Amino acid sequence: MLTKFKLFEAKQVGLLYHWTSLRSLINILENDEMISRQLKCLRNHTEDTTAWGDYISFSRNKKLNYHKKSVLIIFDGNKLSNKYKFEHHLFMEDPQFKEEAEERIKISKITNIKKYILGIQIKKWELDLNPEIDYFQSLIPNVKIEIIE
Repeated sequence: MLTKFKLFEAKQVGLLYHWTSLRSLINILENDEMISRQLKCLRNHTEDTTAWGDYISFSRNKKLNYHKKSVLIIFDGNKLSNKYKFEHHLFMEDPQFKEEAEERIKISKITNIKKYILGIQIKKWELDLNPEIDYFQSLIPNVKIEIIE
């Protein structure tokens, strides 16, 4: 007797991380989208947009926070990779990024981004200045928001 099985294949990317500011977190959650730095500059009419690539970056390294941002968003990389193509990028020429392995999606905007978010961590000092945790939780009720040191 033969048994039929349906096989479902998917890429195994794992968890991906994105450090950002509290203001950007608000924009991401309110608009349910993430935008590239280039598109952000175009929308806000700031900076030379040619200086920034048209991509959205993530890291596999949770601890990498080069720009000392206050919010860490944790993404389901497996789910993201089913819809978007990642390009691996290394900063070989710059020693300050020696541990950085960046994953980029070359796109201006990711819509419905909340469905890919697994968790959010906000540094405690940021919430001391902006006690909006209940508001964030109302924007994404099924995701745990943690306060970290």
